[in-house]
Amino acid sequence: MTDVAPEAKDVGVSTEGKPAALAVWILFALTPLTTGLTAIIGVIVAYTQKARAADLARAHFEMQIRLFWSALIWMVLFTVAWWISLALTTVVIGIPLVFLFWAAILLLGAWFMVRAVVGAMSLSGDRAP
Repeated sequence: MTDVAPEAKDVGVSTEGKPAALAVWILFALTPLTTGLTAIIGVIVAYTQKARAADLARAHFEMQIRLFWSALIWMVLFTVAWWISLALTTVVIGIPLVFLFWAAILLLGAWFMVRAVVGAMSLSGDRAP
């Protein structure tokens, strides 16, 4: 005699918040093409959906929020360094630095886009970020 409720047989994984997390990854992947606007929209969605999401989606939302803030901090630092090196071009020493920080900003955008695509692929495969 077993007392297992019929509902308990097939519990499965909750997908609460998964479509929103995937939408945020897509918005993040488009960020370099939209000069950051979609990242701002994406992080707002991540903050608003995180509380009611299932564990997998919540982990992705937390990673998206961390990714946004770390990329923003690096972008601000590289941009400030680029402007300083631009000012230093008057004394010639800034010329290579302008190109160095410009390349760093481009690499940061590429890293952000790749990280978003990898995050979306792991979410599609029901894996943690």
